[in-house]
Order: sequence, then structure tokens, then C-alpha cells
Amino acid sequence: MQLQAVWMRRIVLPGYRRFTGMEWRARRRFTPLGKILMTGLLLAAVFGVDTNQTYVYRFFSLLLAMILVAGVWSLFFRRTFRMHRSLPRFCTAGEPFDYTLRITNPGEAIRNRVTVLDELEDPRPDFATFMRTREPGEAQRNLFDRMMRFHRYQWLIRRNAGLEPVERTLDGIPANTTIRQVITAKPLRRGRIRFSKITLAKPDPFGLYRALISQPAPETLLVLPRRYALPPNLRLDGGRRYHSGGVSMASMVGDAEEFVSLREYREGDPPKRLHWPSWAKTGKPVVKEYQEEYFVRQALILDTLFQGNPLVFEEAVAVAASFAISVESGDSLLDLLFVGPGEHRYTYGRGVAHAEQMLELLAEVQPTAEHEFDDLEGLVSRHLTTMSGCIFVMMGWDRKRRELVEKVRVHGIPATVFVVLSESVDSDALPEPGPMADRPDRFRVLHPGRVEEGLLGL
Repeated sequence: MQLQAVWMRRIVLPGYRRFTGMEWRARRRFTPLGKILMTGLLLAAVFGVDTNQTYVYRFFSLLLAMILVAGVWSLFFRRTFRMHRSLPRFCTAGEPFDYTLRITNPGEAIRNRVTVLDELEDPRPDFATFMRTREPGEAQRNLFDRMMRFHRYQWLIRRNAGLEPVERTLDGIPANTTIRQVITAKPLRRGRIRFSKITLAKPDPFGLYRALISQPAPETLLVLPRRYALPPNLRLDGGRRYHSGGVSMASMVGDAEEFVSLREYREGDPPKRLHWPSWAKTGKPVVKEYQEEYFVRQALILDTLFQGNPLVFEEAVAVAASFAISVESGDSLLDLLFVGPGEHRYTYGRGVAHAEQMLELLAEVQPTAEHEFDDLEGLVSRHLTTMSGCIFVMMGWDRKRRELVEKVRVHGIPATVFVVLSESVDSDALPEPGPMADRPDRFRVLHPGRVEEGLLGL
């Protein structure tokens, strides 16, 4: 393994980076016709070496002259343009969205045959990511592909970019005018997409080589995880529970802020409960009294301990996101719990954050193998007393995961369990419900590509 790592770090990965860098520069500079002529130039250089045996060298000279003229022409395209990008606040993975590019031509002449390129940050993976992350379906590739990992490298570039290259040809940019170009793009993944600059490209008169003018425009777009439809009449188990100190935490959730009466101030009462009009009338401090803090508090537990097929983890996040925005929060709270790195607990409900904030958190959660499953078990155990019900999104169904679900149920907390598996199996070979045997309707095994079908079957 050490020899393989050295081979990958010193030879394979640098070679891939140089190759893809050259390919990216050629794609920006050369038009489709220019690429064809460059291929012809290289072939003519190979077959026209012996000028006494062939006349191919004449073809080489002609192509070289055309490309040199095109390159020199590009040096004179130095007009100053002002460019600006207007992105939405966020979008959703897999769903097209629109944004606007504004381009100003301050010159006195119209500019035709101009192409706008909206460019992203360098998507080439670093060594750690290249070695750690596996391409979906990599195990089915032949031995050579698994050793060289070029397909993995290409897949990582597409995944890191997050968008297909944006390239639009404009009808023209009139003099002293600002035009608006609406771009429709489709994010390929959740997370942050980082834009770097906006580039205008204008081809030479031969249509071979493009002159480029770039303007730095660093900007970030947050892509939310995709969501699936849930049954419209879905009701999660779990009744109202007493929560000590819930008034300040829940902020008008459930019974927490239902007014009961006024009474005289007692030492230790919080100042925010003072009723100022009554104090003004009586001359004595008076406070407001409320009912005890009873409300529903569901826990959404996302299992992040995973290093297999990335599609499995993405589907698990999508399931969690579907519940994060679908659980009724008018008189309840929803706690999202996960680990890696560190332990995390985020609460969503009326007066305590919003569903959009929960989705923003899920947009950036990543799988991890750097913690033990005991970390998640400890996090769940510390909050058992506040749970009215529990939703588990698991990426396996081993002994530790079954024990965690059993521990929650032993405390009288109803649970709903989703297990996302990478490979479809026959119905006879599905994992046993284990601690969920008495509630098989609340135990679902989901597979990538058929997740929504499984959720709608609840």
C-alpha cells in the first residue's frame, strides 16, 4: 500500500493534473474547428517529417500559418468589459435553476460573435481525496482501471465542479450598453459551488482560436440536498412531553407560552415575565404565569459513519432532508443529530430556526470514518429524556445500530428506521427488523434509485 501511495502521489496524480489542465486550456482557447485543425497539424507533423518522400509538410505549413495568424490576432482583443453575476440564495441538487449575467460594453463599437464563459474554481482533487473517495461502480471496472483510477479522477472533477461548464454565445453587445443573459444550469450535487471568474471569448476571423478577457468574480452558491415526497397523511408516533426550561428554548411552541394568570413577583422570577401595566397600577411587581412546558419533540438521527458508495450517503442525506421539511412544526420541535467531525445537534421549530436552515446544514454534511459509532450513541443517549419520537436514517444494519435503536425503544420512545443499502437484494434476503420486529411498518430498507417509492410506502 505504501508503494502504491508513492506511485500515485509522485507520478499518476501529477500526470493526470497536467493532462486535464492542458485539456481545459485547449477547450477554452480553441473552437471546434480549431481543434480539428490542431489535430490535423499534429498528424501532418508526424507524417511530413521526410520532405523528400511526401508533400504533407506543405499541409503542415498551411495549418501552422493559419493558427499563428489566429494567435497573433487574439493579442489585439483588449476591450474593457464590466461583468456581474446575480445568483439565487440557494438551489436544489438535480433541479435546474436560473441566474443572470450582466455584461457592459463601454466602448464605441458593437461586439459580435462573443461567447461568455462562467468559470468555476479548479475542481481537480487533492491527493487525500483522490485516494479516499471511490467512484460509484468502481468495483465493476477491470483491473487496469482500478489500478490507474483515471475514471475515478474524472468523476471527482465532475463532482467537485458541481455544474456542467457554462458557455453561451451572445448575439452581440451594442456600444455603451448593458445586456442581461439568463443562464439555466443544473447542479450535479449538493454543497457549495464556487465560481471564480467570468470570461468573454471572441474567435479570430478564421474561427479557429479565441481571444479571452477575464474578470475575477468569486462567488459561492449553496446547493441544498434533494428531497423526496412523503405520504401526505404521514403521522409520526410520539406524544407531548414535559420539558423543564422549555419556555426559553421552545419560544412559543405548544403549551409553553399559554397564559394562565397574573401573580405577585417572587424572588427568582425571570425579569422577562414582568407585567409592566399591572406593576404601574398596583405599585408592586407583577409577573405573568404560564402553563407547564409540554410539547412534541422529534429527533432526526443521521448516521454519517460511512465510506462506501457515495450515492448511498447522498440518498441518506436526501431522506433526512425530506423529513426535515415535512415534519409538522407548528406545535413541535425537530432535533437533527449527527456526528463528524464533533457532535452536532440542531433544533428546528416555531421560533427556533427554520426548515431552510436545517437544509443548509444538511447541504454540507460529509461522510466520515474518523469517529466511532459510540460517539453517535453517546449523543443520542444524552438527549433521550427530551425525545417524543425518533427517526433513524442508517447506512447499515449491524449489531451496534440495532442496539442503538433498541436502547431508544426501551425508554418508551417510538422509532421509525430507514436503512439505505447500496445494492438491491431479493425480498427474502432483506435485513431482519430486529428491535423493530413488532413495528415492521416503521422499518424500511431503501435502495438508490428507488428511495421515493420506499418512502411513499409508509
